[in-house]
Amino acid sequence: PLPSIADISAYLSDSLADAETANAFFVPILSCVLSQITSRNDELSLSAQQVTIFHALKTPAITIRAYLDRLVKYAHCSPECFVVALIYLDRLIHRNPGFIISTLNVHRLLVTSVMTAAKFFDDVYYNNGYYARVGGVSNKEMNALELEFLYLINFNLSISTSDFQRYQQELCAHSASVHESSCHCCTEQVVCRIGAHIQASQGVCVESHQSLGDGIDRGGSADSTDSAVSFQCDDVM
Repeated sequence: PLPSIADISAYLSDSLADAETANAFFVPILSCVLSQITSRNDELSLSAQQVTIFHALKTPAITIRAYLDRLVKYAHCSPECFVVALIYLDRLIHRNPGFIISTLNVHRLLVTSVMTAAKFFDDVYYNNGYYARVGGVSNKEMNALELEFLYLINFNLSISTSDFQRYQQELCAHSASVHESSCHCCTEQVVCRIGAHIQASQGVCVESHQSLGDGIDRGGSADSTDSAVSFQCDDVM
């Protein structure tokens, strides 16, 4: 049987150090939530007053899910950062009622919120130039996006344990749609894998078909010039 939402939430709260499993759970759900939001908002008319520095001239070719996967692969941030990034985005919306997240601005908002979360939450993080290359923007633009983002959330970066757990629980609740035909953002295989970890932590012997490793490799310099990390702004934005 698949684990319950409560079991998944409790497991992720106690075992987010398993970055591979946590990212495999959170990223598809966050992508699904943002895709639903942008799909609705794209139907609204965009006035000149609503255009911000986060807006692209046209919808980027890369999908939200592919962009998030790219951030996971190259940003090397902890899984908690994606929950924290969601909290920051929610604060931005509540503090700026006229701000609309759409397919034109969601990519820049994501890389900026994840970078901000990594800087505030993680012990190890990269410089703005590195995140710019990962996100497909220039270093100058990344600096401007960061400053504007901080002003939009009123530099409110602190997050209480209760707030973090509440947002994490909401993401877990969204994952319940894995049982329904309408949404499969979190695959049954991932939920089953979490269930296997839960059973193992409770002393139940389970057969392991795949080693999850010790988490994401954080090796490499913040000034890395690895060509795989960089790609041109035009390719994304």
